[in-house]
Amino acid sequence: MSTLPRQARADAPLWEEWQEWSGEPTPGHFFCEDLEEAREQLHRLGYLPRVKRSHKADLRRLTVTLGKSNMVIIQAPVHAAHCREFCIDLGLEYRGQSLSTCVELALQMLLKQKKEADYTRRAHRGLQEARREMLPLRL
Repeated sequence: MSTLPRQARADAPLWEEWQEWSGEPTPGHFFCEDLEEAREQLHRLGYLPRVKRSHKADLRRLTVTLGKSNMVIIQAPVHAAHCREFCIDLGLEYRGQSLSTCVELALQMLLKQKKEADYTRRAHRGLQEARREMLPLRL
């Protein structure tokens, strides 16, 4: 597979392994409906999470180091169920990416397949031409 977009982090588990955050600081990968509220709750508990923001300065991810493990909380993707189905239908792994990232992954996969098919066709054509050139020599 080609390079993953930034949102499709290879170290993130599959979406089925993510859990809804209960409000307790425990290691693992979680999602919640309101990251701002989760951040405030972590502050009240005495934790200062690392914050990842989107290009629009919206909260994207909170990370808290708990000993040797991390707790990662993301905003629940709006279309998570549809994105998951879309990725599964195409044989891709869904790791909580946005809809646009899922479409980008699908296009990358399709373009890679087309590129490989074109390369195979060109190689096959080249072999056929080489055989035609050699044919008169064998007679």
